[in-house]
Amino acid sequence: MNETYTAKQYGYEQPLLSVVVPLTVISLVAILLVTVGGEAFVWTTVLGIVIILALLIAPLTIEVDADHIHVRLAWLWHRDIPLANVNAVEAREYRALRQFGGWGWRVGRDGSRAYTMTGNAAAVVTLRDGREIYLGARNTNALAEQIGERV
Repeated sequence: MNETYTAKQYGYEQPLLSVVVPLTVISLVAILLVTVGGEAFVWTTVLGIVIILALLIAPLTIEVDADHIHVRLAWLWHRDIPLANVNAVEAREYRALRQFGGWGWRVGRDGSRAYTMTGNAAAVVTLRDGREIYLGARNTNALAEQIGERV
């Protein structure tokens, strides 16, 4: 199989952020209005808002080709998982807050890793050494199937 399969998730798909982000932005703007005249704070506020917005639109991209699973968070982080190291894969529900303390690039207490932006389902890749990697996607069944076909 020579085609590359691509799955994406975005931060704005996280329902929790629909509450947290507006409250954070409103708080930053309110503090800015109260501390009028502090030029350093103006730039800090603007930078904070820009970073928040960038994280909301930054995609988590998972590409599966003939040899690797490529995991990328925008231009910031990446990890390549050789398919030769994959022992098994399955679509599974999990508890992001309980197992990993939330979504994002996370490490669980048991050494497992999660690369997710939202949801409670992942394509769980079990490596030959027994470690598990949770990969978030809009369609985790399709992602697990695509990885399984190449292993």
